[in-house]
Order: sequence, then structure tokens, then C-alpha cells
Amino acid sequence: MKKQKVNVIFIALLLAAALVFVVQAAIWGMKEPYVFAFPLFRDIREIPFADYWHVNFIVHDNSPYYGDMSSYPPLVLVFARIFAAFADYTDGYETVYLDGGTGATVSLYLFFLVFAFLYALLIFRILEKKGFSLPVQIAFVVASFFTMGLVYNFERGNYVLYALLPALFFFGYYDSEKAWLRELAYICLGIATGIKLYPALFALILLHERKFFPFFRCVAYSLLSLFVPFFFLDRGLANIHQFIRWLVSFAVWQAEYGYNYSITNFLAIMASFFGGAPLAEADVSVYNVYPYIVVALSLLSGLFANKKYKVFLGASIAMILFPNPSFYYSASFLILTMIAFLAEEKKDAWDIAYMALLVLSVAPVYMGTVDADYSLYVNQFVETIAMILMMFLLVADTLVHRIPPIITKNKNCIKKAA
Repeated sequence: MKKQKVNVIFIALLLAAALVFVVQAAIWGMKEPYVFAFPLFRDIREIPFADYWHVNFIVHDNSPYYGDMSSYPPLVLVFARIFAAFADYTDGYETVYLDGGTGATVSLYLFFLVFAFLYALLIFRILEKKGFSLPVQIAFVVASFFTMGLVYNFERGNYVLYALLPALFFFGYYDSEKAWLRELAYICLGIATGIKLYPALFALILLHERKFFPFFRCVAYSLLSLFVPFFFLDRGLANIHQFIRWLVSFAVWQAEYGYNYSITNFLAIMASFFGGAPLAEADVSVYNVYPYIVVALSLLSGLFANKKYKVFLGASIAMILFPNPSFYYSASFLILTMIAFLAEEKKDAWDIAYMALLVLSVAPVYMGTVDADYSLYVNQFVETIAMILMMFLLVADTLVHRIPPIITKNKNCIKKAA
């Protein structure tokens, strides 16, 4: 199937999902006034843009790692200072949201407008660089703003949006012909990692292309992004011990049942439906081994995949299905996979299957409620199942495309030796 035809179908499906979402949001907004009137998250919207206000509140006293641990890497806290300077958080972030005045409002709009401008600019430039026409660029930018990850992060006002920007720059320029642009791309991946940790997985593309020295430079930049920002926080390097404790807890602690794509969350729900413990008593820790299996399968399959977009997909699946960092936040990074998919020259039946599952994974369409008490949505199941199916598809795809050539190569070597 021709590249252009598949791309048109893909973008058309994304735009159709966006249109349905906008209509749903408008209808819901008539019932319950809300900033964005998002029908998907009506039960967890205790404060609009809560993540934005919360991070700014944390940096207000300049001691985020003293006492209660902050669940944010230091770079995002340093970054939040830019926007926190607009309002007084002395009495907590709830008061800033309710009566923070003009400064708080300006900071919020600035947060979103700066992101939206830089995000659109980057995608326009990347798509132009890959040979796409202006109408395609506009259509994709519009559609991408209404994908699940971005919708959720806008609703929460999460700083993962600012991790997406340097990740996009890395994606667009890691293979540039200009050495300084490549180096800047590696630095940007380090910055993205310093903000949200898991974008580090995109360095997998460098291993895939056997660019080992650039890979280790990305690791070095990531480490610098994780530790240098401590010098800009009160108590400086004394915070490192607390930060490492948080990293360890991050690696072993799994989120309880919640609203996300995570594999443990999904297994707990399915177990409950088929005779297991009620969701109120669900112990997702019994499924803790599965996230690591998902990460290993996804990253290995991506590493040996036969097309670039599948490398980014493997990294995305690993970060999305792992509990805690998922929670819909990391779904934003599927944007990289989708751009790489559009740029793929030759598309086959495997690619069509990926396309269908990608649309199901990112379409922010409300499909009804399964259990109102536990806020279980049909779309939650559809999205999660699509992500899990995509992981298995990636594993099977990689085996089919990589194992036979290896066997043939070994047979030829044996024949030559004989």
C-alpha cells in the first residue's frame, strides 16, 4: 500500500477522533461548567491544572527534598521556578488556583502558550524536513493536540509537556548531517530525561543504529541533567540522598488501581471481573513482575526492529505500560512514534495493524462507563488492550523479520566453512 494513502487514512482517523472528542466535551460542558469540560476525567478533576499548581508550590519554599520527598526530578523543580515567580504560594496551591490573582492566571496561560508555540514549531519543522506538505503538517499538528497524552497533560497542566519538547528535538535532529545539531539533540534528550526520567529510553534508537559513542554521550548528559540542578535548590547536593530514595521507591513501588494504561492496573481489573478480589481490595503488587517483562520485551523488540518507528514504539510501550509513570502522562511521547510512522517510505500489512492500534491507543473518545463507582470507562479498556496488543505485535513482528535472516546467514556461513 502506498505511503501517501496510508498517511491520509491515519491522519483522517486521528482528526475524526478529535472531532468526536470536541463534540463530547462541548456537550459535557453544558452539564458541568469546567475549564476544558473534558468528559474523560470528570471524576479526578479536584482542581483544574492541579499538577501545574502543585509543582510550583513545591518550589516555593526552595526545599522540595526536605522532609516529605518530592516525586519530581530536580530539573523540573528548577524549571518550575520560572512560572512559580508569578504568584504567592505561601498558603498552598489550592488558594493560588482559587484566588491567585492576575499573576497566577498569566503564569498558567504563559505555560501553555509557550509550550503550544514551541511544540507546533518543532513538529512543523520536523515534518517539513521529512518532506511533508504544509496541509499535512497542519492536519497532523491539529490532530496531535487531541491525542490522549496531550489531552490529559493539558488537563493536568503537567510538566511532562516540557519534557516532550526536547524529546521532539532529539527525534528530529539526532541524525542530522550537522555535527553541532546532533550534539544539541543529544543534550536535549538529556534535558528531557532530567525533567521526566523515562524519555531516556529513546536513546535506544542510537543503539539500534550502532551509534555507541553518541549513546554514551546521551547517558552523560542525562546524568548531568539529573544532578547539576541540585546546586540551584536549597540544601544543594544534600538533597541527593532523598532523591535516590525516591528513585528506588519509584522502581519498586507500583501504583494502586487508577486511571491509566498500566499492565498491573489492567490485570487487577480483569481479575476482579472474573471472580478475583473487588477493586476496592485489589492488591496490584501481585502483578509487579509483569511490568518488568513488558519493559524487557518492548525494548528488545524495538532494538532489533526492522523500521525506525518501531524502535520509538518499543520505548513508548515500555514507559506507558509500566505503572506509576504511565497514568496517561507518558502517552504524549507516542507523538514521536506517529511522526516516524508517517515518514516510513514503505508500508505493509504489519504497518496497517500498527496504525489501527495506534489510533485506538491515543483517541480521547469517551465510550461509556463500565462501573461508575470505580470510574471504569470502556475507552480505558480499549486503549490498554490496544497498547498490550501492540506490544505482542511488536514482539511477533521482530521475530518474523529478524530470525529467518539470521538462520539463513548462519546456514550460508556453515556451507562456506564446509
